[in-house]
Amino acid sequence: VYFRELLETLLNNALDYSEPGGAVTVTGNRAGEPFRLEILDQGKGISAENLKKIFEAFETESFHRREAGCGLSLPRAKFIAQAHEWRLWAESEGVGMGARFVVEDADDRGRMTEDG
Repeated sequence: VYFRELLETLLNNALDYSEPGGAVTVTGNRAGEPFRLEILDQGKGISAENLKKIFEAFETESFHRREAGCGLSLPRAKFIAQAHEWRLWAESEGVGMGARFVVEDADDRGRMTEDG
């Protein structure tokens, strides 16, 4: 249940910051491999300053494509990840360069199973 919520949050975030028709790519690993999920968008990107604080409560980007939310989705995603001992971080080359969100097992002990 929580993995689904985390995935939906990251996908919705990628869609919210992408232009209509923009690509959002989701990659993961196969069963039996260490857990890792990446969501890459070709959206608005994230400035270096904002990259440091996007997982803080009530932080929102000023160029959100849709009406901005209250800034709690990414902090909740981070909380879910930490509660499962996963790492969650974002990468971006800057504004206009898209973003990548990565979730992986914090100590590389987690293995994906056929059940997820």
